[in-house]
Amino acid sequence: MASSSPSSPSSWSSWLIGEFGEALTAGADVAVPVAAIQVLLRVIDRSEASTMHGLDEELRRARDELVASASAGALELGGRTSISVTSGCELFLRHATRTFLEFPDFDECKREIRRRGETFATQSRSSRAVIAGLGHPFVRDGGVVFVHGRSRVVVAVLRRAAEAGKRFSVIAADSDGAGAGLRRDLPVGVPVAVVRDAAVGYFMERATLVLVGAEAVVENGGVVNKVGTLVVLDAASRKQKELGRQTSFSFERKGENLFF
Repeated sequence: MASSSPSSPSSWSSWLIGEFGEALTAGADVAVPVAAIQVLLRVIDRSEASTMHGLDEELRRARDELVASASAGALELGGRTSISVTSGCELFLRHATRTFLEFPDFDECKREIRRRGETFATQSRSSRAVIAGLGHPFVRDGGVVFVHGRSRVVVAVLRRAAEAGKRFSVIAADSDGAGAGLRRDLPVGVPVAVVRDAAVGYFMERATLVLVGAEAVVENGGVVNKVGTLVVLDAASRKQKELGRQTSFSFERKGENLFF
């Protein structure tokens, strides 16, 4: 890999977009925030900065370019929103800022940021499996799970429940074709009924558990997710249904990402 950053803004942007696409397609289930973190790690590898301030500026410039490209549709996000890119970048930058304060020697600090970033990305990759292990006991044998959207974390929970030998069915709200996509994601033995978004209140009566994904979770427990989630959550609350909100690690605080 080259040791210098692209000189012009256009080549810098093209390089970041290319690196993001490569990181996202490196594996079948790479999450968007993890791909964003991988790009920032590569920025560190290419950086010629000789001070912490210079490296911090390069990372923030890369963050701004990635977020702008995601918002403009230049990044292939696999159906996710630019919030996922922002979450990954902000989590990493806060981690980098803390490391700057802990290690006064620049070279040592740079190596530590790289090491911790790789560790963080590795842990993030395994988070979906961890959540599936913790979440599948909530799926009851003989139960009916109502799902909104096509969250990969929700799919992992349902797959794990099926692997555990539980027999259950799924009702999926058909939001932008997500319901039909969910049918393909789940094992053949899991019945999936796709219903219109407008019929959420009617079919909620049959559910024993409601699972939704989350682009981000704010500190008061609120969820940032695709349009229609509020209707689903309101119907679940009125019908007094068990509710699970699934996300890997995207947390928000007053519009800003919260490091955890």
